[in-house]
Amino acid sequence: MISYGQETPRLRVSDTKETQELISLVQGNLDNMAQQVTHLYHAVTLFEHSENNILLWNRHKERSMAERFHAWRLIAAREGAFRISDFEDSLEGANGALARLCKDEIIKVEPSPFQLLVRDFPHRKSTRNSAAHSTLHTKNKSQRTKHAGSGNYEGPAISIQGNVTDVVISESLEGSRFTTTWGNNFVHYEVTIETVEKLEAIKCAFFAMIPKRLIWYPRS
Repeated sequence: MISYGQETPRLRVSDTKETQELISLVQGNLDNMAQQVTHLYHAVTLFEHSENNILLWNRHKERSMAERFHAWRLIAAREGAFRISDFEDSLEGANGALARLCKDEIIKVEPSPFQLLVRDFPHRKSTRNSAAHSTLHTKNKSQRTKHAGSGNYEGPAISIQGNVTDVVISESLEGSRFTTTWGNNFVHYEVTIETVEKLEAIKCAFFAMIPKRLIWYPRS
């Protein structure tokens, strides 16, 4: 598989069982973080490829082919939402294991990976949950009430004003924006290479926190 971004550091092996278990846990989560960035990159690539093909087949008036790529575009957007959320799980796992391994030696990075995550992906959990459980929007009255949007929303293609209380958006694409409702909020993320770069920056920020003595390769 083609990987995206900075190479994942390989950590030194320890001769003590307890320390090696922590090192293996950190390493596994580092590898998973890198994989999620790469998977997001491939999702965005599929999204853009599908968008280009929609334009192509529309020009040739091949509606069925254009609709196929519309479906692929939505699949790619949903996949991207999963990758961002899974990245956070691995980031938390790596951070917890690294703190147990060498809490006093962790290199301080500003802004921290977690600050970047909150700033750049404020809707990460909600978009993931909506993508994974989109049928809850219409399952019954209780679930609809729970996950309908309330308030106002202004997006590239959708405008909702007047402090509404019962609007359901189930997996809508506004250009490159994946928009939905979850937990009474309007939530979204951008399916773009800029989003991949933001996640890559968070990954690199965490890599920079690892004490140099733990890194076997690449050597700085």
